[in-house]
This record gives sequence, C-alpha cells and structure tokens, in this order.
Amino acid sequence: MLSGIIEEFGVHNTVQLAELMTATGRLSLVTDQGEYALYYDKGELVHAEAGSRRGDDAVVFALRKALNGRFELDQSAATPERSVTKSIQLLILLAAKAQDEEKAVAPLPPPDRIGSQLEDLVGNLHLFFASYVADGGLPVVRINPENAEQIDMQLLCSMTDSYLSKVEVERMLGTTRLYQFAIGRAGPGWLFLGSGKDVPLAMLGTMLRKAIGRLEEGTESRDATAQQMM
Repeated sequence: MLSGIIEEFGVHNTVQLAELMTATGRLSLVTDQGEYALYYDKGELVHAEAGSRRGDDAVVFALRKALNGRFELDQSAATPERSVTKSIQLLILLAAKAQDEEKAVAPLPPPDRIGSQLEDLVGNLHLFFASYVADGGLPVVRINPENAEQIDMQLLCSMTDSYLSKVEVERMLGTTRLYQFAIGRAGPGWLFLGSGKDVPLAMLGTMLRKAIGRLEEGTESRDATAQQMM
C-alpha cells in the first residue's frame, strides 16, 4: 500500500498519482474533517465518495476539503460503480473555480481599514509596498517612503489590470530589476507584496499567504500581524 502526507504533494498531485501510475484501486484521503475515497481503473478515475456525495460532486468536494492529512492507495481494492463522468484535470479546474468563488464572497474590512493593515505590513515586514486591488476597483497602495523611488508603479498598475483578475491562480511570484513581488487572491480581489531581492521568494510567498489570512480576518492589531508573519 502506497501512503504519504497530502500537503507534501498537494491534493491535486495526490489525486493524479494513480492516473500517472495507471493503477487500479482506492485512493483514500484521510483528514480531520472526514475521509474521502476515489476509485481508479487502470489509471482512470471511475468512482468517488465523499460522505453522501458521489461521482463528480464528490471529487470536487474532496479537492476543496482534503488540503491536509494523509493519503493511502490500496491497489487491492476495486469498485463496480462508475459515477465519475469528467476528467481529473477538469474536476481540478472546477474545484479551483469553486474555491475562488468562495473567496470572492468572503467579507473584507472597509477600504480605510485595509489601508491601515497594508501600512502595518509595509512597516513590520520591511516591504517596499503592499497593495490590495478589488475586482473592478482601484488599488489601495501603501509604500515605504524610504524606498518609494525604487517602485516601478507602471509595472504595479500593469499587474492589476482586468486580465489578471480573470486568470485563476492562487499565487504568483516574480522578480523585477529592482525588487520581487508576490501576488495572491484575497477575497474579492488581489493582494500584492513587494520586497527587496534579499528576501527569498519562498519567504515572501509565506508572508503572502499569512497576509491574505490576516486581511480576510479583518484584524486591526499591529502587534498580532507582526507576530504572525515574522
């Protein structure tokens, strides 16, 4: 029996494991919230169970909920049922879209409070800038005055156009000539963090994920924000 930790591989890679192995059997996703079962026949996902859910709905539900825990692939198990009608790749896209829509309706603090939180991020994390851009809205930007001249504002604006808000990505990391940046979905909009090149991209990505969580929680505490992210 093949087993491992879901978060080490990512749930998307985990559910595609049996497909890549052309395996037949049951892939169990065991989490604190529940256990989900996906059945494969020679690498093809044919049946799925998630509580009372069956088929495509069960796969999408498992992809959204089984973000941590462990997985077990039992190649001795089989099922006569065939309830899955879509490809794994399409179901992954549907799950990502559902998660994105959930975040889009998540409440966020008023713009003035967001601005204060971004100011905290810039000051406490020694960032060049932090910006929040609501879908279809204008960016709220806080820039470190000492580094303002190093910010390529034209590039920042180009990253907040309508095209970016349409692509379905959870996070993007990148580097420019003067600084590096991280972009992530935060509620009904996008959060940008910009740092110097001396901050590793992986660390900036961690800062981004935690900053998104704090922003969506609507926490105003400066000390709590600093402690959570440093």
